[in-house]
Amino acid sequence: MLKLRLILTCMLSVFVVFQSAAQIIIHGTIKNENTGESLPYANILLEGTFRGTISNKDGKYIFKVKQLPATIKVRYIGYISKRVTITKDTPNNLDILLKPTILRMKALVVTAEDPGMSIMREVIRRKKIWRKNLLTYRAEAYTRMGLENDSSIVFISESTTEVYWDKNRGSREVLKSRRETANIKSQEIFATTSYLPNFYDDDVEIQGTRVIGPTHPDALKHYRFKLIGQRSLDDKIVFDISVEPKSKLQPTFVGQVSVLDVEYGMIDVDLKPSKAVIMPFPIKDWNVYHKQQFNDFGQDVWLPMDVRIGGDILISMPGIHFPRIKYNQLSKITNYDVNIILPDSLYKSKRILSIDSLSIKRDTLLVARADMIPLTAREVNAYETIDSTMTLEKAFQPTGFIAWLARLRVETESDEQAEKPEQKNPEKKTEKGKNDEKNNKKRMAGLLSGFSPQFVYNRVDAFHVGFKYQKPIVKNLNFYLRGAYKTGLKRWSYGVSLNYYFGKRRNSLLLIRYLNNTDTRYDSDNYPIFYNSFTNLIGYEDYFDYYWNERTVAEFSHRIRKIRSKITFGVHDEIHSSIPKSSDYDFVGRDLIQRINPQIQEGRLRSAALRLDIGDEWVPWGILGQYGARLKLEYSNPAFLSGD
Repeated sequence: MLKLRLILTCMLSVFVVFQSAAQIIIHGTIKNENTGESLPYANILLEGTFRGTISNKDGKYIFKVKQLPATIKVRYIGYISKRVTITKDTPNNLDILLKPTILRMKALVVTAEDPGMSIMREVIRRKKIWRKNLLTYRAEAYTRMGLENDSSIVFISESTTEVYWDKNRGSREVLKSRRETANIKSQEIFATTSYLPNFYDDDVEIQGTRVIGPTHPDALKHYRFKLIGQRSLDDKIVFDISVEPKSKLQPTFVGQVSVLDVEYGMIDVDLKPSKAVIMPFPIKDWNVYHKQQFNDFGQDVWLPMDVRIGGDILISMPGIHFPRIKYNQLSKITNYDVNIILPDSLYKSKRILSIDSLSIKRDTLLVARADMIPLTAREVNAYETIDSTMTLEKAFQPTGFIAWLARLRVETESDEQAEKPEQKNPEKKTEKGKNDEKNNKKRMAGLLSGFSPQFVYNRVDAFHVGFKYQKPIVKNLNFYLRGAYKTGLKRWSYGVSLNYYFGKRRNSLLLIRYLNNTDTRYDSDNYPIFYNSFTNLIGYEDYFDYYWNERTVAEFSHRIRKIRSKITFGVHDEIHSSIPKSSDYDFVGRDLIQRINPQIQEGRLRSAALRLDIGDEWVPWGILGQYGARLKLEYSNPAFLSGD
């Protein structure tokens, strides 16, 4: 038995040595042969495979050739592609020089339609054919993302993943390894390709908005494609086509695509969202670009080789301003397996991204550098110099009145906490006195713990100053009380509510509520009441319109956890009345005259309502995608419920 193990060990050692000798890692820079200028994001392809990589913004590349000899092909639009045979004698450091091509213009037939339209029509027609036959693929991906403020890089994250795509079931991604700069905890943020676009898709999702892609079957209805120039790639023409939306209201893209003649494949994209893709408050300015390259790898399908996203965001609102956030994300996708059977286990969960807990390793990218796109000099320096104390909060510290108040509150609380251990009572107390004092404090704390102050300001209420009190009465029964005085209307508002939870895991709720208060005529997830109060006080326009609502509500709701849904039935009795504007006050002296609060149709509303919620509970400003639906039916009829 021992002899057998020895033989197997020796065979394994020989195999490992043989395998190591049969591969080579090459690196270097892709350059212009005539000028020595580096060529950013050049394509490096291993002939006869779906494997490849790209150079970084400085033209530097790194590539692992697993079997020798092998031939790599380096290509760049406007240059003659170069084939290099890699053998065991090939030096590891290998700069590759590309020769610019002499453009031979293709004769264009003048027609009433711009040539760009006819070229893109052919791209779309051919895409329908090859995309129909593309059913699945698996690939390997490397992704790097970084954030910068006005002065330096503040964060870098890298990952290697396995990417899966199914025509009917969508995308999945499995995280294999990762590393980040020392200032970010691993669970906070990391780079993946899961939510990056493929511009050959019909619809491209950008920040939660579905945008019509340039190869959508109906793209010619929504875009003006204009031929703006020609370049060459080897002996073929590359058409540069501008992309302009026909409508200012339809979410679309603006920019340029490049199409390879003969194959009519879209090989390069440089696009940004049109102005119709609106970013929600409080994003004041949003500049972003998307760049992507495609390759057919000598096959019949066009697959993405990379995705490059960059830009900057300015978040600003009255009273608080953040430094401009610059970001960039770079991904390469390689080693495709096309039209294979994908594991069903990937699609048992709705989560797009999962983590391979058995194989994931930290910092393995430092060792297996062939998985990477080389870091730039600034990125190398960031890894060496950023320490764990440089948090995102420090890097993007806001300025303005609200930011000052927030910092003041934090500093005050910190000072109070620091003083507590040093406070000593000079008087000696008896054990009984100590217990009595402790019990009195507990009783007082128990009485006051449920109170919270309420403050609102708007052009109708003026100052709304009051309280909210919340207290459990018995197990599963909660009591709520609120009251406030409105200085502009010179009247009180008040309310009371009882919530009773019952059933297994408190799945059912019975709610009874009475509230006599100002109400807004519309809701907003992006513009909360407290923020509206502050903007009013510093002289900005009131966002809402208001009415007085005296309402009684009784609701029963039941949560069905197995199917992640909740059903609610309720009856409402509400008396609606108009209220006037009462104040134009602001404490900065802007003297803005607020608009009149519009009248409403007054009367009594009595209704029955049924609501069904399915999937995720709605969370405004969610970072990841949310899946859910809400169906609500409300019925009111004077003959049935005696309302108006």
